Amino acid sequence: MEFQQSPLVLTEARVIGEGGHKRVYVHPGDDSLCVKILLHGEEDSDWRKEMRYRRSREKRGLSSQLLTRFYGSHPLADGGTGYIFERVRDYDGQDSRSLREYLDSKESRLKPDMVLTGLLSFRDLLFEEKIITSNMESSNFLIQWLSLSSYRIRIVDNIGSPVTIPLIFYVDFLALRHVKQYWERFVRDLQRRYPQIITEAVAAELR
Repeated sequence: MEFQQSPLVLTEARVIGEGGHKRVYVHPGDDSLCVKILLHGEEDSDWRKEMRYRRSREKRGLSSQLLTRFYGSHPLADGGTGYIFERVRDYDGQDSRSLREYLDSKESRLKPDMVLTGLLSFRDLLFEEKIITSNMESSNFLIQWLSLSSYRIRIVDNIGSPVTIPLIFYVDFLALRHVKQYWERFVRDLQRRYPQIITEAVAAELR
């Protein structure tokens, strides 16, 4: 996907999210995309590790259903650089919300019997694609509704690893060992936070 190089004009009305490191806007020229702005500049360590990991996957010709697509950088009208990503939206056009938001909600459309099914599919893809993350938290995963009753989970943050020599990016058995360790930690954390949803039986199946 190519973009005209006229600088992007971003307004507060188009902000759709903000975290400790980034602010996210709807792309002014294409509603299917979003623009991420680094709050701490391009030396942000989280950003560097994500880009290094994405470049390693690109070199290996690897695609992903879990990771959002990255389309490159673009100059901004007020100076600086924006980074263009796929915008994760539900089938009805609404911006997808995080797994944590759904699990924390007392009136969530994500019913307990749907949690296990979605997490099992997520786990299987995570191991199949061998996605490296530096921290698996439910706030980093978006629930993307495909219909009223089906969804998939997408990864939008804490991608990659800060390791100095990233062998896990290139050696599959090391990557799988990393994924397994982080997945088991994630399941333990979910069970601790949401014991009524992630029961011992559910946790055992997820492992």
